[in-house]
Amino acid sequence: MRPSKRKVSTKVFDEAFDCGKDVSAHLDLRTVKARQPTPFLNLPEELMENPTFKSPGQWLSFARYLRSNNRYVLSEEWKEFVKAVQGTAFKRETKIKKGQLFYRARIGHRTKTKKGSVREYQHPLPKKEMSNPPARSISEGRINPAGISYLYLSDSVTTAISETKPWIGQLVSVGICEVKADLRVVDLRSDVDFLDTCLPWDNGVSDRQKEDRIWWDIDQEFAKPTVDSAKTLDYVPTQYLAEVLKNKGYQGILYRSSLAKDGYNLALYSLDALNIKITKVELYGISGLAYSACKHINY
Repeated sequence: MRPSKRKVSTKVFDEAFDCGKDVSAHLDLRTVKARQPTPFLNLPEELMENPTFKSPGQWLSFARYLRSNNRYVLSEEWKEFVKAVQGTAFKRETKIKKGQLFYRARIGHRTKTKKGSVREYQHPLPKKEMSNPPARSISEGRINPAGISYLYLSDSVTTAISETKPWIGQLVSVGICEVKADLRVVDLRSDVDFLDTCLPWDNGVSDRQKEDRIWWDIDQEFAKPTVDSAKTLDYVPTQYLAEVLKNKGYQGILYRSSLAKDGYNLALYSLDALNIKITKVELYGISGLAYSACKHINY
């Protein structure tokens, strides 16, 4: 069973893209149903203080702070912000149940010849090569810093292949991964939509709206496309938050894919407690790529 996004009651704003809809300039602050804490979570006493955020724009400021100011030692202001993130993360906890399937893709294959024949046959990579790479050879990723190896999985074959950014004609090996024990993770996919919504930065915003906006910005940060030349800086905020959640005892995080519409990824931390078994590896050939676009309105 795939984890599903939580359903909420919300007023949706008109899109600001020229995709067959009229653009509306009206603004309406939305109300969102309170999330229900996961029943199997034992919340630490220090998080029972109902931590709040100072403003709905704090994540964006924090991300700039990590990229441009400090990233190993935080000021008191940002320590309080991280405490509030930790104190609200439990509302987004979910369980990956035993038996669920995920997928991991790698560009590459093996070529073999049959005895007595000169014809070459393509085979998928072996199972042992579909696991997480060794730490000594790992570069920075959206979740992991350089030198720290995590296992990245996807919800479907399509999402997994998309994450490898293959060319037409390339062969991609896809491992089918079965969860062997329940996993406790944080679901970063936001259940509200603040696209084209401008909340006041100071007065008139409830704690609920601040929290929803900040976690929506976190969702956007993890799903944001990036290029290899900029990933060292672009990944700093997501790596930092991932480690904050890791050190609170979570086994991984769910986040939206930036390359597959409606797809999502699962990043798992602990190599000793992954409880993931690669049951089979299949080989896929890339026969085509599809892109769609909407003309952006210039203001």
